Amino acid sequence: MSVLLSLMMLLSLLPTAVLADESATKTYPKVTSADELVTGEYVMVANNGYAPGVLDDSWVTAVAVTAANDQVIDPTGGVWTLTVGKNGTILSDANGKAIAPKGGNNNGIKSDSYRWAVDFDATDGTFTFAGQGDDTVKLASNASSKNKFRAYKNETITKSPGGYPCHFTLYKLGGGLEQVAAPTGTASGDVKVGDTVAFACKTADATLRYKVDDGAYQDYTGPVTITSSCTITVKAVKDGMTDSQEVVSSGGQVRQDRCPHRRRQGGHFQRRQRLCRQLHRDEQLLPDPRGRHGGK
Repeated sequence: MSVLLSLMMLLSLLPTAVLADESATKTYPKVTSADELVTGEYVMVANNGYAPGVLDDSWVTAVAVTAANDQVIDPTGGVWTLTVGKNGTILSDANGKAIAPKGGNNNGIKSDSYRWAVDFDATDGTFTFAGQGDDTVKLASNASSKNKFRAYKNETITKSPGGYPCHFTLYKLGGGLEQVAAPTGTASGDVKVGDTVAFACKTADATLRYKVDDGAYQDYTGPVTITSSCTITVKAVKDGMTDSQEVVSSGGQVRQDRCPHRRRQGGHFQRRQRLCRQLHRDEQLLPDPRGRHGGK
């Protein structure tokens, strides 16, 4: 009986949890580089302040969008799903309809799964969405048609660039690149000469890299044997993601720290130099900074 009561109480909480999730604030930070363009949910604001709304017959509606502090918060419309691939990007509105140029190198728009060619202009941080193959068109707003959107031929846009805004500032739900998880270390307690330190990363397919003291980063291929006093810094990297936070192993502890060579002394930070002369050089696993190997 108590089990059934507990189950009923749990179920009674579900609607509240769902409503709380749906009412959560949605923040769309500005995308500032081509590398940040990944599959996700976006608001695409043209340089006239309007964003594409939804496909409506032969037009895409226009939605006025206000961005503040390089982000859009809780937009009332103009949310699109961008599916990014090697051969182009599919643009799908909030109703799940993908859009494509009308075809035949004509002005117009239609519903179809189509991969737009995306270009990023680093000078002003905007994106353009162009047709491919024989379709020399771009997605643009039409200032004389209630700012609604279609694909327009390049020659049409060139003749009246102010009438056909085609440069978009993108705002992505949750921000740009996801960060790789910080590496974790197996070191615990005091690490002594002869002990080994191993690292791992929870992000799938991430590559671990490490450096000794202020040396250059190198690929991590397995546990590192401590052969002298030193500081080991490890990070994880993966294409399409921001590098992880650095993790430092020094003096028997693994910690996240921006600077492993500082300590508070008399109210001021002073750097302390650490010596590392022989880590794995005797086993020829690390190169000698002077170009020699094996400590010889």
